[in-house]
Amino acid sequence: MAFHAPNSAVGTVDTKACELEFLRDILRSGHADVRLVDVGTTAPDLLPDSPATAVAACHPRGQQIVGGTDRGQAVADMAAAFAAILPAQSAVAGVLGTGGGGGTSIITAGMRAMPYGVPKVMVSTLASGTNAPYLGISDLAMFLAVTDLARLNTSCCTMRHRPCGNGQPSCPAADGQTRPRADNVRRDHPLRQSFEETGIGYGLDGDVIAAAHALDLLTTPYAFNADEAAATTRDGADIIAARMGVTTGGTIAATSAKTLEHCVAEIDAIAAAARAARPDVLVLCHAGPIAMPDDAAFILQHAASCQGFYGASSMQRLPIKTAIAAPTRAFKALKCRS
Repeated sequence: MAFHAPNSAVGTVDTKACELEFLRDILRSGHADVRLVDVGTTAPDLLPDSPATAVAACHPRGQQIVGGTDRGQAVADMAAAFAAILPAQSAVAGVLGTGGGGGTSIITAGMRAMPYGVPKVMVSTLASGTNAPYLGISDLAMFLAVTDLARLNTSCCTMRHRPCGNGQPSCPAADGQTRPRADNVRRDHPLRQSFEETGIGYGLDGDVIAAAHALDLLTTPYAFNADEAAATTRDGADIIAARMGVTTGGTIAATSAKTLEHCVAEIDAIAAAARAARPDVLVLCHAGPIAMPDDAAFILQHAASCQGFYGASSMQRLPIKTAIAAPTRAFKALKCRS
């Protein structure tokens, strides 16, 4: 059997018919050529483009192996069949799956067998736990369904719509602050210049923010200066994290930083530039010498246009080290009787 459409929406049509029909229609409304593939193990509630019987026929030991009253074995057998057929579909340019426990096991088995580089997105109720059994060593992306996969309602329709994007699987999260960017390096530094020349400079953040904004996702990118704040806001940023450098404090943190007074002026400049681009953008202070509640309080009391604090190391790494260090020292100081 061949999947003649470049995109596949995959699921167990016997239990997720309305959800799969919804996803297929979203993809088609974005002019995507998409095929609905059934990997269920019982009779479906909707006529798919590729029936489960055709998938089962690709099981290495034949179609008769798939099915039976033992659901666990039926799921395992359908997973083996889907893993056998999907990699052979050279026309498939992307796969979007949705499901619960059984569906996730079946669909991700096929996704893991596909070549790297082919977009594979799994929306699953299991994505909030340990995903290793489903991800394996692959480039598939697995996202939490947030709401239960049990018919359609306003909340679940919103969550199903986002991974579809404009007919292409895409990442439903973009916040620009998860890794150091080229802009952590001075503009005149050779390393920064090399980043920009090789195409991994600051401009890529703007592309991600714009794409996320188009999907109605909340975005909170870093801005290190007024120019970046204005550019990122124009791209669609909802919240600007005015980053004042690497967080100071702790046992391995930076020791050199700006003064809090200096930060006030920089944050006000960032906020003014951002709000000139779009008045409703929020600006939060972050990092550098703003490491403790008193530091954030100083900024909020003196900055003219700062709506709050954006926590990272100050809310996890530094407090944890403090909490661990004190009792550890106390235990270490205990003396034996002899």
